[in-house]
Amino acid sequence: MISSRHDSKRRVPDPGLFCEGGLRCCVAAFRFRFRLMRRANGFDHVPKISYFCVMFLALLGCGGGSSSSQPPPAPSQVTSVTVSPATVWVPSGTTQQFTAQVSGTGSFNNSVTWSVNGNLGGTSLYGTIANGLYTAPTALPNPSNLTISATSVQTPSVSGNSNITVYTPATLASITPSSASAGQTVAIDVPNAYDQLSVVFPGVNGTSITLPLIEQVGDTGYSFTIAVPFGAASGPVYVNITTYEGTIAQTTNTVAGGPGF
Repeated sequence: MISSRHDSKRRVPDPGLFCEGGLRCCVAAFRFRFRLMRRANGFDHVPKISYFCVMFLALLGCGGGSSSSQPPPAPSQVTSVTVSPATVWVPSGTTQQFTAQVSGTGSFNNSVTWSVNGNLGGTSLYGTIANGLYTAPTALPNPSNLTISATSVQTPSVSGNSNITVYTPATLASITPSSASAGQTVAIDVPNAYDQLSVVFPGVNGTSITLPLIEQVGDTGYSFTIAVPFGAASGPVYVNITTYEGTIAQTTNTVAGGPGF
């Protein structure tokens, strides 16, 4: 039986059959085919340069050993918790909303738990908190400086804080006498008063007259004296207060003046 070299060449295995195992398998397949080519063509000695050419082509055919697999996802990790507002004054008996910004990597859990001075959910003494909504106690706590904390559910060692001060808002308790004419002096009792007070008298035609309320010699505690301004009319009198945060707040109650103011 006569065989030709062309027939032998057609019987050389296809290296693609061996290349499903990656770069090593692909190179091995081409080396195997190279040996078969030498035998089929009757070459006992092939220059090294030819061998390296075949290996180079093998690498090109294998795509350089690259892989289409995706990198592993970033690990799920909570890195920080930031609470807003960071500092705030809260009047007793009122509420203040806080928010927590949770940062991290991967598919982390952004849930937090809330606490007041280390007490989960707060207490009746320091106030309570749920879903970030803080309710200050009606009685001033001691100390009045408190810490609101948001702690990561996924990583309890990571938390954020806000510093708050609970204070009792000023109120207008009384004006003595209950009626006075322009130029007469009245005593105004404002419990829990602090800096930058002003008293507002009613004026004519729906206007008002605002005067600074300054503690004078002889005044004690939260009692102040002031002269009724000319042009004052009958109506409610109240006190404006500049809050700790710089805003203007009106006392929640007023005292109605008699004839003359």
